Amino acid sequence: MTVVSTSGPSAGRPGPRTSSPSAPARATAPRSPTPMAILSTRSRIAPDHGRFGASTDPAFMFDSGTSMATPLVAGCVAVLRETLVKNGTPKPSAALIKAMLINGADELKGQYVPSEAGPSPNNNSGFGIVNLQHAVVLPTDAGRAGFTDAKELNQAEERAFGITIPPAGPRTLKVTLVWTDPPGPALQNDLDLIVRAGGQERHGNMGTDPGFDRINNVEQVHWQEVPAGEAEVVVRAFRITQFAQPYAVAWRIL
Repeated sequence: MTVVSTSGPSAGRPGPRTSSPSAPARATAPRSPTPMAILSTRSRIAPDHGRFGASTDPAFMFDSGTSMATPLVAGCVAVLRETLVKNGTPKPSAALIKAMLINGADELKGQYVPSEAGPSPNNNSGFGIVNLQHAVVLPTDAGRAGFTDAKELNQAEERAFGITIPPAGPRTLKVTLVWTDPPGPALQNDLDLIVRAGGQERHGNMGTDPGFDRINNVEQVHWQEVPAGEAEVVVRAFRITQFAQPYAVAWRIL
C-alpha cells in the first residue's frame, strides 16, 4: 500500500472499504517495462504518451491510478454477480455483493516497517485488497464458505445459523455482515454481528473487545484460531428507526 493512496475516514467510518491494484509493486504483465503500470484496453482516440511503458499491441496501453483500480473492482463485481446468478441466486442484493467482496479481501500491508496501515479495517486499505477467488462462493465450497441474502429484521429481532469448524487446524473464520442503510446523517438502522464458538464470543469490527460497533453498516469478525466444533453466527437488530432492515452475510473458513 503506497502512501500516496487516498485515505479515510469518511464521516467517521473507515475508508476506503476495499482496495485494488493501481500501481503495483510488480509488473502485472510480462511485457511491462515498469513496475508502476497496469495493462489496459485503449480507446482509438486516446493518446498514449508511453509515460508508463510501451505496449506492443496498439489496442492496449499501460496506465495507473484510480482509472485502473476502479475498473478492476467493477470487473470483479460483474464476475461475482454472474457467478451468483448462474448458481441459483437470480437477484442478488447490493448488500450481498458488497459482503462477499469484502469478506474475500486479503489484508494489505503498508509501505513501511512497522506498517503505517494497521490491522483491517483501517483508513488506508479498508478491509484489504480485493481477492475474487476468495469472494466467489461456488456449490463445491459447501462447508468451507457460504452466504445468505436475508429478509428483514424488526426491532430486537435476531436470526442465527451454524458453521462447523473442522478439527484439523488452526483455522481462521471470516464473517462479514452488510446492510443497505436508509439515507440519513448517521447510521439509521443498526445491526449487530455476533459470532460464538467454544464458549467465546466476537463482535463485528471489535476484535476481542466486548463492545459493539455503532457507526458502520459493514461489520466483520476475523477470528484466527477459532475453536473447532460448532460456531454460531447471529445477526441482531439493535436499533431500527425507519423500516425493517434486510441484510446479507458472507463467510469463509481459511
